[in-house]
Amino acid sequence: MTKHTLALQAAELQINLAFRQLETAKLQLQKGEIYPSDVTAAELPYLQALENREGVSRDRYLQILEMLMLMNESLLSYFE
Repeated sequence: MTKHTLALQAAELQINLAFRQLETAKLQLQKGEIYPSDVTAAELPYLQALENREGVSRDRYLQILEMLMLMNESLLSYFE
């Protein structure tokens, strides 16, 4: 597997874990076991995990654009 694929899988796992923790916190709030601020605190890792996945995807997109640019530059000499 490529480095990007592994990074994307890790990001997805982080999202799933943070989501489960957030849902657990919401259930605890419904039961009166924790405060609303605790749920807010549980949202932060989830939002950070989402942002991390977006960063991984954006980095891969930029890598692809760079490879295409290099490929186009190398092919340019054939058309001159």
